[in-house]
Amino acid sequence: MAHQLSVLGEKTLVIQDRGLIDYKAYAPKEWEKTLKELRKTFELEDHFSYDHVIFSYDHVIFLETAAKGALQHFTNANNPARNCSPELAIELDNKTLEAWKSEGYNPVVISNEGNHFTDKVMTAIKAIETFLS
Repeated sequence: MAHQLSVLGEKTLVIQDRGLIDYKAYAPKEWEKTLKELRKTFELEDHFSYDHVIFSYDHVIFLETAAKGALQHFTNANNPARNCSPELAIELDNKTLEAWKSEGYNPVVISNEGNHFTDKVMTAIKAIETFLS
């Protein structure tokens, strides 16, 4: 739908909690298999690659884990799928950010700097406003 609206010249915003590139960080051994399955399922060309995936995102806003710089706000209690230590959260955060970085492509990183989550959200909203203007 986003592509259809953008073809019509409409500004379109799609917000995701996770993107396909995150999978590269969380399951690096499965990454190439995943690309192969995408090629097969969607009848994509054989050269469909990491670059095709990452550049399908116009903008990415990366909110760092609270375990970095705002440990007092880090918790697993608000997300039943999360069950990691702060150390593992930082490790996965670093791997995920690295997976998103590409030559010519850098996500907007919103760090904690001791702020509350609502401050991070407001910073993200300001970044979205900049993207859409």
